[in-house]
Amino acid sequence: MASPDVASELVRAYQLDQRRVSRGLLAELLRLWRAVVRLDDLASFIRFAELAAVLVGRRRDESAAIATRFYELFRQSQVPAAAVAVGPFVPVAAAPLAEDAVTGELRGAVLAGFVGGRRAGFAPGKAADNALVRAAGTATRLALNGGRDTILQAVRDDSEALGWLRVTDGDPCHFCLTLASRGPEYKSRATASFQAHSLCGCVAMPVFEGTPMPASTRRAEEIYVAAQRWASEHPASAATGTKNDALNNVRRYLEHRREVSSARDTAA
Repeated sequence: MASPDVASELVRAYQLDQRRVSRGLLAELLRLWRAVVRLDDLASFIRFAELAAVLVGRRRDESAAIATRFYELFRQSQVPAAAVAVGPFVPVAAAPLAEDAVTGELRGAVLAGFVGGRRAGFAPGKAADNALVRAAGTATRLALNGGRDTILQAVRDDSEALGWLRVTDGDPCHFCLTLASRGPEYKSRATASFQAHSLCGCVAMPVFEGTPMPASTRRAEEIYVAAQRWASEHPASAATGTKNDALNNVRRYLEHRREVSSARDTAA
């Protein structure tokens, strides 16, 4: 079994690789947008979605390939050599998405962003910016799901794997932080999907016997517990009456912390 530092470094490198995929895709989308989209021609938005789907497919394949290599290296660091020798395991990259399905999601995002912006009173340029943001968020989610799907499928197929963990980026939103705070998603649980929002920077990490918990998971747990305690002590600010009370408590707690931090900075 490798040291926690080795596991942490492998995950950190994997996150950086997936971040490079995301940044590369965003740069490609921006160049394509500038070359194709015309504010007075909605058909150009649809053409953008069609061409962008090809870029998303390529980046999804790249994300999946990175994930297979990461899984192999991480597994070697976590599984005893004797078990590896007896039962070698080779992860398989996630299958490509149907291009027409990707096009449909991108078309819906870009049109909703532009038309919705115009209906909200935005000027054409501002509405177009809104459309690009919506499309970019959808595109990066679909592309990086290549890596996430690869890890989850490998965990399901690997007899040595116990489950997987959600590892957040450096500044997770309340949604990602709450999910990460739950710790490992074991094979025995019914929940076996990775919930990712637009522009989500989270990755999936396999868990084996003795795998150390990432520092981000411990922080997420601490913040989640603190948020629920804070909500009980501040009932006027707590969420009540919905199935998402715990999630909303985390959101409001984080907002409270930012407000306090901002007030201190201003006073200083």
